[in-house]
Amino acid sequence: MKHPITVLLLTLLISCGQNTQKEVSVEKIGLNLAQINFEEDPQILLSGKIDSSKNATASFIEEGLSDPFDYPTGHKVNKWNGNQSLYGKAYYSKASDSIAHYKDLYFDQISFLTHHNKTVAVLATVAVTSDRIYPHLIDLLNAQYGASSFNRPTTTDEFYEWTGTDRYVQIDYSVGGSITVIPDRPMTTETVYTIKLLIFNKAAADEIKKIQDDNYRKTKKYEILYGDFEIYRQNPERNVVMMSDILSGTYQ
Repeated sequence: MKHPITVLLLTLLISCGQNTQKEVSVEKIGLNLAQINFEEDPQILLSGKIDSSKNATASFIEEGLSDPFDYPTGHKVNKWNGNQSLYGKAYYSKASDSIAHYKDLYFDQISFLTHHNKTVAVLATVAVTSDRIYPHLIDLLNAQYGASSFNRPTTTDEFYEWTGTDRYVQIDYSVGGSITVIPDRPMTTETVYTIKLLIFNKAAADEIKKIQDDNYRKTKKYEILYGDFEIYRQNPERNVVMMSDILSGTYQ
């Protein structure tokens, strides 16, 4: 998803000589995202590296609205699927240089979504300072999966989806900025592009879509499984054709 650079979107990163995460490396280290098979066990892969605060909203836990790592958080109050709104567990890694890679692009955070204790999705994130990395990733995915099956329907969004035999692969990015402050040196600023790569098991994603559609037919209100592992094609706010059909009453 692409946003204009505004003050509200500026990410303040103050460091003492720390460089932005490296973007490309010849070494293939970390989890190979091109070989995800959904048999990954996040609690083993992230042993000692889980960010226990990332998906454990303290206020929700204190109020009994969700437990640590529940996905989505607050599922007892934001009921996208009635009393079955708890979908699974989400595990996020701490930021770690080169924790995963897709081809020659490295990511510094990965997260896993599980359903019935089985991994159904992997999300990788990285912030880079070159505007050439995202187009390069598009080229890599086109080479592996062919032309994208769904992409940005408006000029305010920047995302693409590819359909594989057993998966959906989705990428997007947002634009912000960084400020570096080093003692005795002028303050420097630069544009930062946050890239996200989502790999979602196709059967699991299709089942989520079926649940959403079935609920819509009953309630006439379209609710989505919200959260970081959102599939944009399944969200009418991202899918203008879908939204048009819903508004016209022709969505089936």
